[in-house]
Amino acid sequence: MNYLVVTAHSGDEILGCGGTIRKLSLTGSSVSVCTLDGSSGNCGGKDEESIEDHRLELRKLGVKESYLLEKRRDSVPFSNLVSFIEKCIVDSNADSIITYHPAIDICPVWSKDGKSIFFISSRANKDQYYNVWKMNFNLN
Repeated sequence: MNYLVVTAHSGDEILGCGGTIRKLSLTGSSVSVCTLDGSSGNCGGKDEESIEDHRLELRKLGVKESYLLEKRRDSVPFSNLVSFIEKCIVDSNADSIITYHPAIDICPVWSKDGKSIFFISSRANKDQYYNVWKMNFNLN
């Protein structure tokens, strides 16, 4: 299975789902990362050394490929951002995309068989009530 993690800033993928990235890569899945703003976050700017340091951290997690839009995303037309993400999806051959959701997600727990994550979330609920959600992973 091929996964693509899409984040706004470098470092978001490590803070937001570094454990999931590592677990997926250890089970043989291919994980790639698409970052939309190479001018902030862990990279600390666009200098080559900072970018390479960040890519090294991603490789430690098992990331196969990282794609970095080396401009501030707020200086790029929206259609170009969409094109960049679409290119990342095609290049990574992504079966599934992992990205930010504005809901409040808390208390993630892996299932005993390691094929699902259960979490509490306010997703799909305008009244901010919490429900238990299950996200399945095809780890074969």
